[in-house]
Amino acid sequence: MARKTNGYAIRAAQSEKRHLDARDNAVPCTYCGMPADSIDHIPPRAYREFIRAQGLEARYPFIEVMSCRECNSALGARALWTVPVRKRRIAAYLKRKYAKYLRIPDWTPAEAEEMGGGMLGSYIREGLIVRDVTRDRIKRAEGKT
Repeated sequence: MARKTNGYAIRAAQSEKRHLDARDNAVPCTYCGMPADSIDHIPPRAYREFIRAQGLEARYPFIEVMSCRECNSALGARALWTVPVRKRRIAAYLKRKYAKYLRIPDWTPAEAEEMGGGMLGSYIREGLIVRDVTRDRIKRAEGKT
């Protein structure tokens, strides 16, 4: 006897396939440009019934965009119903989360080498990498790329 499947299992399998396709194809995150590995629903699914009930589908169309997990988690189900508003939220989030890295001053390679090849030198080099990547992500979120 054939096993009966429910709609939830089918939707879950389709969603998983989209996640794997996104990861394998290295699509950039809509918000920050990092490799996307999840799907962000705009407006969030939690608000879609409310939008339908108010007749606002034309003003806030239901779309799905690719995003990295960090951006998707940071946005969650907040009532941010357009991509530009969500991008501004991500820029502010990244500035707040990575504030310590963003305050690292510019070091020349010679200055970094003066710290030696030990732990301090590696912390400085890693911090500079995180700072530079975060700056690029913020620029993309603010639309300055």
